[in-house]
Amino acid sequence: MRVENKRLHEQSNAEKSKCDALSEEVRRLKEMPGHESCSRCEGLKNERDSARRQNQTLEKKIQEWSSVSEDYQRENQELQENLKSVKEEHGILQLSSRELEAAKEEQQQKIRQLQRKNTELGDKVTKQTSEYLEEVKAERSKCDELREKVKRWREMPGRIHNHIKDFDTNGVVYALAKKRPNSIQTRIIATRSSNQVGEASDILENRVDREIVSGTKAEEQSWWCVDLTENYALYLTHYTLRHGYHTSNSFLLNWQLEGSLDGENWQTLSRHDSDRSLKGNERYQTHTWAIDGDYSAFRYFRVLQTDKNSSGNLGIFLSGIELYGVLIEKGSQC
Repeated sequence: MRVENKRLHEQSNAEKSKCDALSEEVRRLKEMPGHESCSRCEGLKNERDSARRQNQTLEKKIQEWSSVSEDYQRENQELQENLKSVKEEHGILQLSSRELEAAKEEQQQKIRQLQRKNTELGDKVTKQTSEYLEEVKAERSKCDELREKVKRWREMPGRIHNHIKDFDTNGVVYALAKKRPNSIQTRIIATRSSNQVGEASDILENRVDREIVSGTKAEEQSWWCVDLTENYALYLTHYTLRHGYHTSNSFLLNWQLEGSLDGENWQTLSRHDSDRSLKGNERYQTHTWAIDGDYSAFRYFRVLQTDKNSSGNLGIFLSGIELYGVLIEKGSQC
C-alpha cells in the first residue's frame, strides 16, 4: 500500500513538471512571430490539457489511495495494538505456564512423597500384621496347651487346689498341714538349710494374723523346703510366700523355686532376680506367683536363695508358704 502510494505521488509530480514545462513552452511560443508559432502552440496546449487531465486523475487516485492509506494506518495501528495485547497475553500465558509447570512439579513431588510414605506404611502394616499373626499363633498355641493341661488335670484322680487369695483355705499346705482326725501327726514336712530364729515348720502355720519371725542363718545357698511326703505329688500352678521379719527389711529379693521327686535332683520352676514383690507398706508382706510352663508333679518344693536379700545380707526370712495346683495321691498316675 505504501509503495503504490509513493509511486502515484512520483507519477503526479512528473506530470506536474511536464505540465509546467508545456505551459512554459506555450508562453514562449506565443511570443514568437508568425503562423508556425500559433500552430505549434495549439498542439502544446492540447498536450498540456491532456497532461493536466492526467494529473487531475492522478491526484484523485492519490486522494483515494491516501484515504485507503489512512484506513490502512488505522487498521495497522489497531493490529499493532492487538499484537501488543497478544504479546502481553502471551507473556502472561508463558508466566502462567511456568507457574503451572512449577505447581505440577511440586504436586508430582508431593505425590512421590505420598507414594513413598504409602509404601513404607504398607510395609509397616504388613510387618505388624505378620508379627500380630505370629503372636496370635503363639497365643493360640498357649491356649491349646492350657486346654490340654486343664483337660489332663480334670482327668486326673487328684484334687484341684485353686488360688483365690493369699493364704486362703484352698491351698495344698493348708490341706495337708491340718491334723488328721484322732491323730497328732501332720501330713507335710518343712526343713531348711540352717536355724537362726524360729522353726522351719513356721512356714506351715498359715496364720497371717500372727507375727512370726523365722529365718535361716546368713549363709550362701540358704534354702527352705516343703516335703509333701511319699503319699503325694503336686502339679504346681501357683505359690505364695509371706515375709518373716517384723520390719520390711531383709525381705527375699533373689531366689528360685525348685521341684524334686527325690530331694536330690532339682528342677527350676520359677526364677526371681531383684524381685521386690515382698516389699510392702505393711509388715509380713505376702505375694503369689504363677508357674509358667508344663512341668511334672513333684514331692519336694524348695526356695533357694541365689543372692543377698534387700538388706544386702544373706539368709531367708519367711513366715508362710502356700502351694496350689493338682494334688495327686500315692498310687495315682502322675
